[in-house]
Amino acid sequence: MRVDIFCKDKTHIVQTYIDDIFIQFNILSIRNNIALLNIGHINSYMALAHVPDGKFQAMALAKVRYLIRRVEKIPQYKRTAAQRYLLEYWREPAFQYNDPRSPVAFRLPLVVYADASRWGIGVSIPSIGLSLAWYWDRVSDKLPVGRDNQIVMSWAELIAVEVAIHTLITMKFHRMGYPLVLLSDNKGVVNALNAGRWKDAYNLDGIVDRIERTCGRHKMFMEIYWVPSYANIADKPSRGRFVSKEGIRDMVRLWEEVDKCYGHSRRGRVVPKALKPLIHPAHEQDITVTSL
Repeated sequence: MRVDIFCKDKTHIVQTYIDDIFIQFNILSIRNNIALLNIGHINSYMALAHVPDGKFQAMALAKVRYLIRRVEKIPQYKRTAAQRYLLEYWREPAFQYNDPRSPVAFRLPLVVYADASRWGIGVSIPSIGLSLAWYWDRVSDKLPVGRDNQIVMSWAELIAVEVAIHTLITMKFHRMGYPLVLLSDNKGVVNALNAGRWKDAYNLDGIVDRIERTCGRHKMFMEIYWVPSYANIADKPSRGRFVSKEGIRDMVRLWEEVDKCYGHSRRGRVVPKALKPLIHPAHEQDITVTSL
């Protein structure tokens, strides 16, 4: 499958996301609130620091270096997950000798956001400017619902992670040598996947086991972290909202590329086999374009 069609220069999308983060989290307050930074913030700074001549490169690079100095002074046992992430994955940007605009082979982690709502599922991969959405099949009697007659969100958030992992496998990102990092705003999901088990209700433990078997079968290692809801950029896609028509077109192109690549094969479809009765990939008519 040709993933490169989604890897064109979409720096402006990443920068737009960073603008939004700056509005929600006063960048000038970092000196006094380093503990409040989450992995979403950290990864955004790291990514922008590696964009040659990017609008925010100099500021992001200075900020990352400052954070590194601060975090290194914190005792290891007191460091947050975001702080440990920064020290583990940060590398200074470097460029090839014959092309000052071309990064060398070093790759930052491929970070994937997953989220769910009562409308459906959202998956976002900001480094390639791609967001995807699936909506629940409301007619299906297999969707677990609670006492309020609404979909069980712990189940939905876990399914969102499963769909995100399935998508990475379909796009063959697990074979490209990137460190893979998945972010979810549901602490129960993150804790369960890191522990390898969950409660039996709604088959949550069975789904955790299914996810582990999928990753094992494809020799896929992925770190999973929690991120606050306001920093989860998969939130809008999970509600059927995109920030641009271009984003919707890219999503539909991916669906078409998957169909072209796999045809009627049982492998690699845009919906995992176990979830086919429950979710459907969204198209233009299902999505609302909204502002940040």
